[in-house]
Amino acid sequence: MIPSSPSAPSTSAPAFPASRRRHRRAAAHAGARVRAATRVVPAVVLAALPDGRFLTAGRTCRLAASCLALPAAGDTVLVARLDGASWIVAVLAASGTRPIHAAGPTIRLEADRCELRSARLRTESAHWEAVHADVDLSAGRLRAVVAAAEGLFGTLTSWARDCFAWRERSLRQVSGVDSMRCGTLDVQASELLALGGGTGVLQARGLLKIDAAQVHVG
Repeated sequence: MIPSSPSAPSTSAPAFPASRRRHRRAAAHAGARVRAATRVVPAVVLAALPDGRFLTAGRTCRLAASCLALPAAGDTVLVARLDGASWIVAVLAASGTRPIHAAGPTIRLEADRCELRSARLRTESAHWEAVHADVDLSAGRLRAVVAAAEGLFGTLTSWARDCFAWRERSLRQVSGVDSMRCGTLDVQASELLALGGGTGVLQARGLLKIDAAQVHVG
């Protein structure tokens, strides 16, 4: 008795339900309509309108959310047209050497590591707030011109080989203990040197010298 040979596996694709085929055809037709209605072309900005829109080649364009650079007159931009509306999606080239301004009112950058390098860096703001867990600052030369400075420090530790400060007026108030240790302390006042306290103690291991034209004690 000759055993019957196993039937060959079918190679035909499985048939999808009619509803699924209709859905795929509708999605394909919708995508074709969107592609046909969408057109991306380069254009030149002629003017920036007061309402935040831009005029390019007779068309009024809005700024797309994906465009982070604010266009200006003379810039070459990429314009996408969809359903009768025009959107600027990118600034291809800025006119001249003008600086690039951010388009959004708030720009937020998030990254595990962010590096900013520049031959000259300038920041300007009405209010600057920096919150950091740890700060390392290394500078060959640091110059600061401050009208008013306020600082609250839990612990302030500084090491300076040379420290020079010129002030028109300096006021310092310590609520607790103010302790200073140094090799030589030189204090000079051109007009008045006043030292006062509830209890005053002057000590010297060797010589304690007081020199003046007049010395009043008591």
